[in-house]
Amino acid sequence: MNTINISFVGNIQQNNQQKIICSAEIIDEKFKASSIGEGSTIDEASLNAKKNALIEMSYLKNKNNQDINSNTIITKSSVIENTNNYSNQDKNRFNGGGSKPASEKQKNMISDKCKKKGIDIEAFARENGVSLKNMTGAGANKLIKQIELI
Repeated sequence: MNTINISFVGNIQQNNQQKIICSAEIIDEKFKASSIGEGSTIDEASLNAKKNALIEMSYLKNKNNQDINSNTIITKSSVIENTNNYSNQDKNRFNGGGSKPASEKQKNMISDKCKKKGIDIEAFARENGVSLKNMTGAGANKLIKQIELI
């Protein structure tokens, strides 16, 4: 059985519109996946975060030939505070930028770390299910964390 925890991260003003950001974390017996989502309402942001985390979980399970469990419990964080201050937020909540394209800084960090450890970057990315050509911030974040484990 999967458990999904959804939490409010914050809100931002962008182009004179308020955007709400939520995070979602899915935990089951073997895997843990997390992601963020944004929307104009908290419900839309929660749904987008949940969808993104489910995509990440399905990737993890598919990579490991696991069935995705349809029995899912959804919980919302008991504390949802409205804040515009991200400076004290844990950067891991943002999952390296989520579905946005990986930054040059992330790409350079991956390249540098692979070179220092003698890792073939293309093979390493493929083994971790990340496309170097279309790498997202979440994919880059995943590679960086995996390289640090080696």
